[in-house]
Amino acid sequence: MQIAVLLLSIAEAWAHSAEVQADGGISGARLSLNEQAHLASVRAHGASEEEAFKDATAANGYIECASEGGNCSCADGVVLYGRPTLGEWRELRVDGSTLCTATLFDTTPAPEGETNVCRCYSLNWCNRNNVDAMVFDPSHRRRNALGTPGKNLHQRRRWCGWGPRDCAWSSWSKWTDCQGGHECADSGTSERTRQMELEAANGGICKQETSIEKTKCSWVGCKDEKAEKVDKAEKDEKVEKDETSSEIPVEVEEKVSEATLSSEELAAARQQKAAKLTAAANAMNQSLALPQAEKVVPDVGASLVQAALAGGASEIAAAAASAKLQANAMVKAELGQLTALTLAQMGASLLVESRAQVPRGATLKVLRELVVAVAGHAIVEAIGDDSVAGSQVAGVQAGKIADALGLALKDVRNSDQLFGNHTDDTINIFSVQHP
Repeated sequence: MQIAVLLLSIAEAWAHSAEVQADGGISGARLSLNEQAHLASVRAHGASEEEAFKDATAANGYIECASEGGNCSCADGVVLYGRPTLGEWRELRVDGSTLCTATLFDTTPAPEGETNVCRCYSLNWCNRNNVDAMVFDPSHRRRNALGTPGKNLHQRRRWCGWGPRDCAWSSWSKWTDCQGGHECADSGTSERTRQMELEAANGGICKQETSIEKTKCSWVGCKDEKAEKVDKAEKDEKVEKDETSSEIPVEVEEKVSEATLSSEELAAARQQKAAKLTAAANAMNQSLALPQAEKVVPDVGASLVQAALAGGASEIAAAAASAKLQANAMVKAELGQLTALTLAQMGASLLVESRAQVPRGATLKVLRELVVAVAGHAIVEAIGDDSVAGSQVAGVQAGKIADALGLALKDVRNSDQLFGNHTDDTINIFSVQHP
């Protein structure tokens, strides 16, 4: 196939996308404005336009790595999925291997009598011609061409990964204990910090941001007998069990602790607990920072695979569900729209979709527990709170997600939940603030 390369002047705006022809070949390639200077430098070093893109042509740039249902091995490349007779190809950035299935590429299988194939295009040219030492986006952080185009580390159709990359900050740390000031007065100081986890590169921007925030605070309680008793009540919730005794339900622990307090002390302890529950519930609706999402989403994807297999899904369906979750979740994270609640809902829905059949002897209760496990795990990981309060909040919301998917039980409180017991305090948090 003749290699067609679009020669554009330095003043022209180039769009960074590989143009896939009906036969699966690459007719040409264009690069964005920020990469023009780099290509000009490549040419100055003796590399022609034709040589630059020969690895992205059908003549010598790909191998047919798998047929429908197989495993395509593609080290550092782009995999196209489709068939020449259809004239449409879907692409996925791969470094290692990927399943050659319609589900994974978010399209439809071939009709009876025809077979879709996968083709692996090598990106060795990118490494050979990076004379300006442009910063590469790691392949596992470059998303595929499905869904809404992203930006930065997840831009659509990024082959070499030389596009502009903005800096990224970590999530804020927890507020420190109140320091200084006077007892029982709002005159102390508490602070939280964050770090830059990714520096700007390739012409990306980085706005001036603060890495530390401070706020006025007051001491929790006063240094007297009452404050010590309230603190003791909080510690009783985490009392270690005797090795020979059975686990004590959370509700029983609370009653034992509360029985030792006066009415005022009991009110203070309950108010403190309600504040923790409210904080955990509010955290579910806060957007995840991109670095945080990049840590949490793969972990939730792994738990989705385990739950899908336990629910009767095939390995291919389980892997496809996990891949779809991670791709779509990272798109939302790029747009600042990914919350713990959204991630939990996505994981639970894909789990139900992936289940090929109900295992023999399985009940509604078993299926519900799998959904609750995935959704609850997603919430706990995303809000970063595995305390009693965080687990209770995750358990209640995971149960609501299961209900919405048609897996409601007649008596939710009597069902086995995997993320804490449903106390009245927890349920009230949702019924009042999060209907």
